[in-house]
Amino acid sequence: MYVPKPYQMNDMEITLDFIRRNSFGLLITHSARSAATPLPFLVKQEGDSIRLYGHLARANPQSQELDGEALVVFSGPHAYISPTWYGDAIPEVPTWNYQSAHVYGRCSILADPEEVLKLLEDTIDYYESSQQKPWSLTNVDPAYVQRLAKHIVGFSIEATQIEGAWKLHQDYPLEARRGAIAALGQRSDDNSRLIAKLMQERLDETNDG
Repeated sequence: MYVPKPYQMNDMEITLDFIRRNSFGLLITHSARSAATPLPFLVKQEGDSIRLYGHLARANPQSQELDGEALVVFSGPHAYISPTWYGDAIPEVPTWNYQSAHVYGRCSILADPEEVLKLLEDTIDYYESSQQKPWSLTNVDPAYVQRLAKHIVGFSIEATQIEGAWKLHQDYPLEARRGAIAALGQRSDDNSRLIAKLMQERLDETNDG
């Protein structure tokens, strides 16, 4: 991913937290052809080792291309930025602000059926944890779960490189940044308001420094 220096997120803990909060990623593989599937992911860290875990339907052709290099793209809020919001601060053109993280690594299929079942349980538990009464696989007939698991391919990706891009106008003049924040804050969509909040936080960090 091309990330200009002002937009590079080099704090690994912040990047991993972002991935966990935006964990519905896009799995991209390149074998006989390029393939991409949006999937939920789990992130597990042991020391310096970081792995992503996911699963997809065995009927998905991409399930036959999981033994090799892979890229997973995690996207956060994003918003269009109009140069009319800058006032007379700078002559500029339209752009887009966003947050994104790319994880590159080696993908391996989970061959053990018990590992696949554990992955399904962990995934459900993770995403159900915010529910008032979390649902669990224990609510389902075990024989049905076993049949279901046969139609699933579980995999892990050992991360070899993680990149984060936080494009939030860090390198723009103060007046331009304030103008964009104010305009975004007046828009009705959640993405614009989230980007405005993130830009303001960056601006506050700069002022504190």
